[in-house]
Amino acid sequence: MKWFITLLLPFFIYCGQTPKPTISAKETTKSITDTIQDQDAEANYTEIGKYEIDSLFSHNKDSLSFNYEDIWVAIKIGYLFNKQHKDAIIRYYPNDSTAHIIILRQSGTKWDTIFSEMTAPVRQGTYSDFITVNDFNGDHIPDLKVIRNFWEIHTGEISDLWLYRNNHFIQVKHFDQIVSAEYQEKTGLIFSYQSAGCADMAMQFGTYRIVADTVQQIDSRYCGCCDPNDSCEIAIQGKPSFKVPYKQACKYVPGYYQQFVKDKLEM
Repeated sequence: MKWFITLLLPFFIYCGQTPKPTISAKETTKSITDTIQDQDAEANYTEIGKYEIDSLFSHNKDSLSFNYEDIWVAIKIGYLFNKQHKDAIIRYYPNDSTAHIIILRQSGTKWDTIFSEMTAPVRQGTYSDFITVNDFNGDHIPDLKVIRNFWEIHTGEISDLWLYRNNHFIQVKHFDQIVSAEYQEKTGLIFSYQSAGCADMAMQFGTYRIVADTVQQIDSRYCGCCDPNDSCEIAIQGKPSFKVPYKQACKYVPGYYQQFVKDKLEM
């Protein structure tokens, strides 16, 4: 049987077992083909999804860079975590409430599993950037951020984050409490913005950083500009709230969002 037919069968295996622990590159040399022998290759997967991933992977595994997303699967291929190794990240749904994230690393003609994680509960549907590979802790090494839930009204998402260190993936505690996390390299901080309603004129902001493997919240702020009389309510963590004119409100939100708020209030 050709290798690409069997290569991704284990991606769709889910027999009700508890999530598997993270596997590091140092802890396994087992290939996907070897893994098949340990699992029921016919258990609980949709044929359409299986052949879609098979086809996408087999046609793009030799690409220097490849990125694909639809409502069922997200695939990213390239030199993602370092320049020495080419990896493939796959996120798909083995059932309607679980996401399976797998990372394969090319080793000669084989692709070895270096990471496998089940995440639940998750939401299925159309969104963008389910997989992000970017530095989130200031060590200049790309990390792995994977969306687990999202919403369209007052758009936002929550994700899991794994730091990449010495060929290991370490999950960051409490990262899934940050809404729409964005990392700023200049400050080494993570910022969060969430609309609180009022035609997006009520805004909630958060500032965080990662210490070791845990999220630490630095600041939380609210800016509510729903008053038609040129007045915004400002609430800063640990301080009494106060009001300022529209044009001054941007000065009281995190610098990362100041231009965004200024432009919004001048519309």
